[in-house]
Amino acid sequence: MSEIEPLLWRMAIYGPLFIVWIIGTILSLTRWRKHPQVSLLAFVGFVLQLFQSGAGIAFDSWIMSPQALALNWSGEQLTRVCKFFFSTQTCLSAVGWALILLAIFRWRNQPNRILGHDGQYLPEGFDPGTKTAQRGEGDVFYRPHP
Repeated sequence: MSEIEPLLWRMAIYGPLFIVWIIGTILSLTRWRKHPQVSLLAFVGFVLQLFQSGAGIAFDSWIMSPQALALNWSGEQLTRVCKFFFSTQTCLSAVGWALILLAIFRWRNQPNRILGHDGQYLPEGFDPGTKTAQRGEGDVFYRPHP
């Protein structure tokens, strides 16, 4: 039990994050048809977060295991391996968060919608009359009729 206990504690600490990332992955898959590009970015970002956290837990458990100790690494070698792993883990996490932020904040083009004078899209099905709508700064554009 003494070898498994630190692993269980570590998993319990990361548990809430795993739940959030699993929910994010599920939501990105369920919304795929509605927003495919956004869902793809979010999905890859959440999967990267799940992978790097799981790999971190596995590495921490392995590095303290008898199998790792049997390698008879010097302190310098062990430090080099740990630095490499943790640097890679941090880079994967940064890429994951960048993808999630892009999914949230990047511009979404809505070609069949009219842009209002305040820069926001007007409600779907809005008909500004028969001819025109304002887009801002006095620009007038004509809505194409299907």
